Amino acid sequence: MQVEAIVKLVNLLHKTVIKRVLSGSLQTLANDEALNSALDELAKDSPALPAAVDDLVSTVYGPQDEEEMSQHLHALQDVIDDIQSHINALFALEPVAETLKASGGKGQKSPDAQKWFETCFGEIKKLINQLSESLHV
Repeated sequence: MQVEAIVKLVNLLHKTVIKRVLSGSLQTLANDEALNSALDELAKDSPALPAAVDDLVSTVYGPQDEEEMSQHLHALQDVIDDIQSHINALFALEPVAETLKASGGKGQKSPDAQKWFETCFGEIKKLINQLSESLHV
């Protein structure tokens, strides 16, 4: 089921944002005003992600209203777009990409954080589009 896949990916995204970005190694760069502003915006919008997922999940139970599901998919897409713009703004700051790349732990090869986020956002958007197209609205 596509809703389940969307929920799993969004949950993984949310956990990764919290672990690697909001409570991770970026805290060592706390004196950077542009970074603080970008992190504040991300932290402000972050709670909207699980709320949008909850709203989508509530439409799965019967009786299903495809129009309501479509509305919640679009709302989730808007939240994903906001979170992605905040993440992109962070990666546009020079020290962030290097700091996130180094946050994989000692002795561990850390995946490219920017590439990981791009892939995750892409997959979520693809699943949302597929589900939206399958609805008869």
